[in-house]
Amino acid sequence: MSGPANAQGDGAGGEGPPPGLYPATAWVDRTGTVRLWSAEAEALLGHPADAVCGTPAVELLTTRGDREAALTGRDRSEAGRSWDGVLALRHHDGHEVRVALCVRSLTDGTDRAGWSVAAADAGRIERESVDRAMMRALFEQYPAPIALLDGESRYRLLNGAAERVLGRPGNRLLGRHAGGDAPHVDSGVIDRVLRQVRETGESVLGLPVRGSPPSGPDGERMWSLSTFRLTDPACRPLGMCQTS
Repeated sequence: MSGPANAQGDGAGGEGPPPGLYPATAWVDRTGTVRLWSAEAEALLGHPADAVCGTPAVELLTTRGDREAALTGRDRSEAGRSWDGVLALRHHDGHEVRVALCVRSLTDGTDRAGWSVAAADAGRIERESVDRAMMRALFEQYPAPIALLDGESRYRLLNGAAERVLGRPGNRLLGRHAGGDAPHVDSGVIDRVLRQVRETGESVLGLPVRGSPPSGPDGERMWSLSTFRLTDPACRPLGMCQTS
């Protein structure tokens, strides 16, 4: 099930979609027939599984050109070939839905067995892509030091300002304990704060910390150190953030 010619897609690639971003899933066999259809796929397009399974997947495409391109791609597809892109699919009530698709070729060891399909509302994927890009830019371009730590107080990610304050590149700090890698400040204070935030979930904001940064001029300076816990949507701890 190669991508239609007029759709946006890269035509190749073997990695699956990011977990959780494409919740709707389906399996299409080598003839192009839908064999499995998830509840999330029904929620996205309105078609119940018993109405879709056993029918050609191309029937969900809204334009004749896309159907013809998909049939041609199916017949010519090579094992291992994949496709990512956006297509207009037919909702059960008749309207058109722009859907982001990740299609991955499956094999049974000797031949192509079909395709796994992961899908999501294209508008949501586009919005989340912009949001992720903005959050990444904020982290990298923020002028104050920011360090993300795991549950054991080890560095997971640092921005450029944090690297400059610590006097070492981030790739030499990843996996190391945050308190032990700040020799220019009182490591006991850092350890105590990290332990408190990790165990209680209560943030420590604006804590005065004195030290001599290796990247700065001679003499001591004061930092206003803030540490808070990071959690997932279910409030499970992910790690901590420390900034100054």
